[in-house]
Amino acid sequence: MRTAGRSDVLDGSQFDTVTRMFARRPSRRGLLGGLVAGLLAARDRSSAVAQGMFLGPGDPCYDDTQCRGADAPLVCADNGFAYDGPLNCCTYAGNGCGFDEACCGSLSCVTGVCSDPGQGVDYPRTTDSGLNQTGYGFSPGQACIADSQCDNSYPELGIAYCADTGYVYGDYGGTQHCCRYEGGSCGGPLSDDHSLCCGNLLCLGGVCGWG
Repeated sequence: MRTAGRSDVLDGSQFDTVTRMFARRPSRRGLLGGLVAGLLAARDRSSAVAQGMFLGPGDPCYDDTQCRGADAPLVCADNGFAYDGPLNCCTYAGNGCGFDEACCGSLSCVTGVCSDPGQGVDYPRTTDSGLNQTGYGFSPGQACIADSQCDNSYPELGIAYCADTGYVYGDYGGTQHCCRYEGGSCGGPLSDDHSLCCGNLLCLGGVCGWG
């Protein structure tokens, strides 16, 4: 009678080891379930992280409070691009930008400023350098002769410039007044003081825009 060698049969300990190995191996359904659970957990962690940090220009968003810009006020709105989601952190005309996706609506980033070439408005370049943030400058509506006279202690309301508002009044007897461009504040929610907005912009419910 032929005696079985170690290569032909499993002894008791080997059999137990193999049995435990297959018993521990997950099924395909179990693997799929684990993968889905992992993805959901990752999404939840990503959401939790996002809630504790601000989003920058062009980033997908769902609320204004998520958006924070270094040199321009950001809102969560349509930036005119479909590939990056329906809402993105963006800014309005007259504010600084680095690329088109950082501008809201149909505005484009032209020489570092969100602008609408079709409106024919020459928006100034918006940067942090040279802004008067002392709290002692002129507020929108006051006559001026230089940007440095306009106070920008609250840049989130929109950068104030010394520009033509179309109104003639004030100490200098001209049309130059501290004013804000499209998207900038021009008073409370019921304000319609157009003299606080630059160029031909109108004050629409407290925000400078096009009528």
